[in-house]
Amino acid sequence: MKFCEATGLIGQIVEFALSIIHAFGIFGAGLVVVVENILPFIPSEVILPAIGFAAVNGTFHLQGVLGVIFALLIVTVASVLGALALFLVSRKIGIDGVAKLPFLKLQDIQRAVNTFEKHGDLAVLFCRILPVVRVLVTIPAGISKMKLRAFLFFTFLGSLLWNTVLIGFGALIGNSWCSIEPVFSKYSKLTLVVIVLIFVIAYIIKRKLHKPTNSEDN
Repeated sequence: MKFCEATGLIGQIVEFALSIIHAFGIFGAGLVVVVENILPFIPSEVILPAIGFAAVNGTFHLQGVLGVIFALLIVTVASVLGALALFLVSRKIGIDGVAKLPFLKLQDIQRAVNTFEKHGDLAVLFCRILPVVRVLVTIPAGISKMKLRAFLFFTFLGSLLWNTVLIGFGALIGNSWCSIEPVFSKYSKLTLVVIVLIFVIAYIIKRKLHKPTNSEDN
């Protein structure tokens, strides 16, 4: 049984990930999801529906609803483990260490940390159900030294919701996801752009409200 194919570099990544899932079963699915929760460029919007499609058809030795529930539990645990790894690394190396990672700028990281500290622990829960941001939110959470128990709790809840929706879609519609995924991908990119704009606008407003006056006391 073959899930729909993607194209380009992302398509090659997806194809490789799916080959791991089909070769190693549920262990492979868990491994892919662990990596996906560390590297934000691996699209869970394709990976998770494919896992649901495989689960409902007995790829993981259980068929139907039982197969989907089994896959959901394993994948959610894997999501938490992947996020935990990124969280601990970010917490260990701090903002200066994270800034040395490719494609990340110190100013952007600092802004993310400030935003996270402003909105608190619930930012993890909210962001875990948003494309791309769901992985990136782990970095400021680690840098800000969020309490581990709270991080695991909110990451588990957010991941469970995200995984349930996408694995459920895959189980229900199977290869029909091929026609829906491009629309979903556009929505993901639009969501990310909107989030970035909101953060930028909030940052500008905050700077203006806290702009020091030039007047001096005589």
